[in-house]
Amino acid sequence: MTPIRTYVIEVSGSIPASLAGELAMFQQHTDHETTILTGQVADTAALYGLVARFEMFGIALISIRPLPDPSEVN
Repeated sequence: MTPIRTYVIEVSGSIPASLAGELAMFQQHTDHETTILTGQVADTAALYGLVARFEMFGIALISIRPLPDPSEVN
């Protein structure tokens, strides 16, 4: 079983209200040019699904990076 990971996802612009409800589990920070989402993603399939939703809404993906697992930090 793949452990749940926490990701930081940066997208261009703001998140449309029609998508915001689906992303309620993420902390969101928006400035004038980008939105940064931080939250847990269950597995790789869920991550790809999220990327597909951004694409459906025409949201440009800037970066996705996993945060280190606290149990793996020395």
